[in-house]
Amino acid sequence: MAKESKQYKITNKDKKYPAALLVLELYPGALNGIEGVFDEGKAYEIDSDQMEEFDKKFPIKEKGYSKTQDRFNEISKKFI
Repeated sequence: MAKESKQYKITNKDKKYPAALLVLELYPGALNGIEGVFDEGKAYEIDSDQMEEFDKKFPIKEKGYSKTQDRFNEISKKFI
């Protein structure tokens, strides 16, 4: 079962524990004695202009909405 990153002393690059950052050991004890910083990598560095150009390649669709999006957005901005 995934656990809050704070339980494993794994932070984001700002040395904070985001509520949405969860950690899952691949086998029991895999993270014993491990701590550090989670590196999101370049995948999350988005250029808005490039994104718009990329999106133009696809048919236009109506954006959907669910109340769960609001809840996730609220949680993802909190820190433990």
